[in-house]
Amino acid sequence: DGDRVLLKSYHEVTGADIPVGGGEFYYVSSLAGVNNGVTIFNGWCRKINNNTLTDYDAGCRKGDTSDASSRLVNLFSAITDGMVVELHCLNYASRNFVIKNRPNIRIKGVGGGGIYCWWARDSYTWYFDSDFEAGNDGLSGSLGILSFYNCPDFEVDHLKITGVQLVHPLSNEWGDCGIRYENCPGAKIHTNTLKHFGGWGVFGAFGSDDSKCYFNAVSHVHRQSGINIWANSNNCQAWGNIVFDAGLYGIEFETFSSHANPNITGGKAFDNTIAQAKIGMCVVGAMSDGLLYNNTVSRCVGAAATIGVKYAYSTRIDVLRNTFKSSWYGMTANNCRNVLYDGNTVDYSEPDYLITDQYQAPVKLDATNPNVFYCTLPIAAGKIIKIADSVYTVASYSSISAQDLFGSATYYKLSTFYKITLTTPIQ
Repeated sequence: DGDRVLLKSYHEVTGADIPVGGGEFYYVSSLAGVNNGVTIFNGWCRKINNNTLTDYDAGCRKGDTSDASSRLVNLFSAITDGMVVELHCLNYASRNFVIKNRPNIRIKGVGGGGIYCWWARDSYTWYFDSDFEAGNDGLSGSLGILSFYNCPDFEVDHLKITGVQLVHPLSNEWGDCGIRYENCPGAKIHTNTLKHFGGWGVFGAFGSDDSKCYFNAVSHVHRQSGINIWANSNNCQAWGNIVFDAGLYGIEFETFSSHANPNITGGKAFDNTIAQAKIGMCVVGAMSDGLLYNNTVSRCVGAAATIGVKYAYSTRIDVLRNTFKSSWYGMTANNCRNVLYDGNTVDYSEPDYLITDQYQAPVKLDATNPNVFYCTLPIAAGKIIKIADSVYTVASYSSISAQDLFGSATYYKLSTFYKITLTTPIQ
């Protein structure tokens, strides 16, 4: 007991290896049977300096393309209140991760560090936690690559997260998100690079009041929106973000009437840049005193919209001094009260190709015919569409069962998909 050692490196150092993950350790005999892979190794306890851990401390290494999922699970499990965790490596992972009941923590990327899941699209494992809400699809759990529950004032910054851009097989709507959090007032999500998700880029909800999302780059979101931090949460703000290629909305203010506190207030979105979404900015449900200003929206179906839902409508929404460029239509208000569009600069342009919604986006390519993709709604023959900056003409469409397409009778909760055949191969 009390013996101390200085450890050079987590792994044996050979050749040009750089020693990382070592440090000062002291022995506690009562912990001789404990090994969490990060802070305790069969009684040897890591001395933690400045209340900070790194992915090196869990055995991660730069340039390592093997699956680091178990190491990250160990690392996130070792977090204590107020701790900083630095990710120096771009860690390959085949699953999502959950952090719960840890106030005032910070997950920080250093030198391009983060989590990379794209490589595991065919082997990705969805891990759930019953504390999280997962929509109306009967699922229970968290789908964020990084998810937080009951972590007040947590901060995530300078991370690179690349998802798998999949929709969960038992859902029409839910997929992997970049960062997802619930019941986390005062959260701060900033200066991250987040791309390729089936759900949202950033989703904050249900008691995550006064949270902030700023200076993030969010791109390639398949089924949901780029940023939605306002879901049943008050006084949340997003600014300085860049959102590109979102299947639904770039910026989404949303409330769910079936949950507590459906009438939210005080949301703000300003100085954001949004391109290529179904609708650039959208307020959905019962938002009061929302303010969207000085944003730039381009190349969307619709630039901005306020949409009430059954038994819930928004009121006192100000959409001010935004620049709306090259969108099919500009501004709409539906089932809302006291919505003000004022001082916006609008440039309408009807596109020369078909803008589809997220349900007409490809969910699967054909392994034998490069002219074919599959989606959840039909697209008529003769329509001109655009996929990833390449333009195509639809030759025909036909229906196909989920069983024949995926080898399963139910997928996305649908029994029928559509085979879209183009006149030229997909690039």
